[in-house]
Amino acid sequence: TITPTNTRPEPTMPSVYPPEIKDVFDMHRAKTIGSGGFAKVKTSKHKLTGERVAIKIMDKVKLEKSGDLKRVALEIEALKELNHQNISQLYFVH
Repeated sequence: TITPTNTRPEPTMPSVYPPEIKDVFDMHRAKTIGSGGFAKVKTSKHKLTGERVAIKIMDKVKLEKSGDLKRVALEIEALKELNHQNISQLYFVH
């Protein structure tokens, strides 16, 4: 088997998503659209409505070790309050 040298393996993702995610969103067809040091962003569809969503999955252990957990908590609180057409709507935090 020949493996192209210009491809990178996808970062590891949890093999089991919490029920709040897998029961509502089609995670079997989710695609990674971005990744960084602490998080990966996947696109998926709501199982009932078909609405396309972005799901940001963060590594809490890495955030705690880096000291960024407090900053992320502030970001979450701000997103809960924001309602603007040009800012993603936060629906759920697990």
